[in-house]
Amino acid sequence: MNSKNKQLYIYSNAESEDRSDAISMLSTYTKEAPNIKFKVHTDGPMYFIDFIGTEEDIKNYLKKLGWYTDEEIKKYDLIKPYKLNEAVEVPEEQPLDEKQRQEALERMEILNLSRQCINAFKRGDIWESEGYGALYECNDEEKQIIKEFEAKTGGKVYHMIHNRTEFGELYSILYVSKDTDEWEEDKADLKDGYVFVYVKNLDDEFGSEFGSIGVRPSFGGLVRTS
Repeated sequence: MNSKNKQLYIYSNAESEDRSDAISMLSTYTKEAPNIKFKVHTDGPMYFIDFIGTEEDIKNYLKKLGWYTDEEIKKYDLIKPYKLNEAVEVPEEQPLDEKQRQEALERMEILNLSRQCINAFKRGDIWESEGYGALYECNDEEKQIIKEFEAKTGGKVYHMIHNRTEFGELYSILYVSKDTDEWEEDKADLKDGYVFVYVKNLDDEFGSEFGSIGVRPSFGGLVRTS
């Protein structure tokens, strides 16, 4: 993994005595300040969150939160050198494609897709569900559909549902979008049995569209319910 040396500083915030509250705030901070690395540690019953980054990034974020002014940060010496002011090795930001892959695996678990289907995805193969949840490896034509969709949208496809209907032959494409801000809401919908997909109609391109569909697990695969 590529890495680079940075001069880092740290600010520790006493967050909560409740672990779930601390983890929730950790997620919020991470989304709001991607240039800062956040870690949770405990001291007695209290959960602390460490803000680790450049002095300027931490200072600006504390002011954005409305917690302190420049004068207060300086007066109380809130931001301190990290690891005795030595340059430390910091991994670079994880590529979006890898984040999408990990997110896809999490979604496949939520949907109760079979272990074989999940392992196939880990190997780079995508399976589809058909009928009452029967699973098949995508053929060359279907792989091309996936390739074109990913190139056009930047999404990461992890499964498809194949249906033949009176409206045409349909492929419901399940994917992870490149917009990370949508991911938590997407997973909440999955738990309620709904998934946002792109439905490709092979017989009527004008009938292809994005939208939410209902799904349920069946025999290790998925059945479209709406």
